[in-house]
Amino acid sequence: MDTPTPEQIAGLVSLLSHPEPAVRLQGIELLRLLEPSRWRGALQGAMLDGLSLVGEEMGAIELSGASLQRARLSHVILNGAHLRGANLRGAELRQAQLRGAQLNGANLQGADLTGADLRGANLEGAALHRASLSEADLGGARLGGVELIGAQLEGTRLRGAELSGASFRDTLLDGVDLREAQWDALDMRGSRWRWVLIEKLDLMDLRGADLSEMDLDGVVQGKVSWDERTRWPSG
Repeated sequence: MDTPTPEQIAGLVSLLSHPEPAVRLQGIELLRLLEPSRWRGALQGAMLDGLSLVGEEMGAIELSGASLQRARLSHVILNGAHLRGANLRGAELRQAQLRGAQLNGANLQGADLTGADLRGANLEGAALHRASLSEADLGGARLGGVELIGAQLEGTRLRGAELSGASFRDTLLDGVDLREAQWDALDMRGSRWRWVLIEKLDLMDLRGADLSEMDLDGVVQGKVSWDERTRWPSG
C-alpha cells in the first residue's frame, strides 16, 4: 500500500468517529490491518472527539496531537501509544493500559484514569487538573512539570516516579505511594495528606498544606517551605 492520501485519512477518521457502533468497528478493523510503516503518523492531529474504543487493543498507535475530547477509552490497550500533545480533556480511561505511553504535553484535564496502568509512561508537562488518578499505577513514570491541581489521588502509586517541578496544589493525597520517587522541587501548597507513603520531606513548598493526619516517624525531613497555615501532626 502506498502512503495514504489525505482523502484516505479523512475516510478513516470518518469511520472511527461515526455515531453507529458497527461503522466504527469497520474503522477499527481497518486501522488494525494498515501497514504501520506507511500509516505511521497519519492520524496525528486528527479530530476524534467522542471516539469510542472501549476494551479495544490498539497497541502503540500514533495519535500525537489528536483531539480526543470526551473519548471513551476505558479498558483500552494502548501500551506504548504515542499521544504527545493530544487533547484528552474529559476522556474516560478507566482501567486503560498505557504502559510506556508517550503522553507528554497532553491535556488530560478532567479525564478519568481510575485504575489505569501508566507504569513507565511519559507525562512530562501534561495537564491533569481535576483528573481522577485513583488506584492508578504510575510507577517509574515521568511526570516532570505535571499540573495535578485539584486531582483525585486516592491509592495512587507513584513509586519511583520522576516528579521534578510537578504541582500537587490543592490536591488530596490519600494513601498515595511516593516511595523512591525523585524530584528537585514539588509544589504542595494547600494540599492535604492522609497516610501518604513517603521517605523524605525535602525540596517541597508546603505552605498551607495539611499533614495533620500523617505519621512522620522515620520520614527524613529536609528543606521545605511552610507558613502559619501549614498543619503538622500533633505530638
